[in-house]
Amino acid sequence: MQRSHTCTIYFDSPELTIQSVKASLQEDGLLVKESTGALFVRWSDQGPELKVIHRAGADVRVEAAAIGLSTEYEDRLLRCHYAFDIEFNDLNAVLDEVNTLIQVQHILLCTSEGVAFNSWSSALSGEA
Repeated sequence: MQRSHTCTIYFDSPELTIQSVKASLQEDGLLVKESTGALFVRWSDQGPELKVIHRAGADVRVEAAAIGLSTEYEDRLLRCHYAFDIEFNDLNAVLDEVNTLIQVQHILLCTSEGVAFNSWSSALSGEA
């Protein structure tokens, strides 16, 4: 069984929903399906599928604060109560066809003005 990988976009914009980002992803030409509150996103029928979910609440705030501790993003992450998780199982397949991941990350970061954290590299990115 493959391990799940996640890129999490932390943000503090309560107006952002799974529906609002669905529209943004579709407008950018990505193939998007919705099921049980999650989005399933692909560049094309053959590309890897990314699952996007929305989370909110105290757990997100605690998680964001811990990840941001002693980083240039600490102040911003302390204010985050919301997150979009971009999940996938096959890191190699996603990195081989990295355009989808880059495009989804870019749309979510720009829409939310958030900070991204990649589980596979423990890297933070976004405007400091």
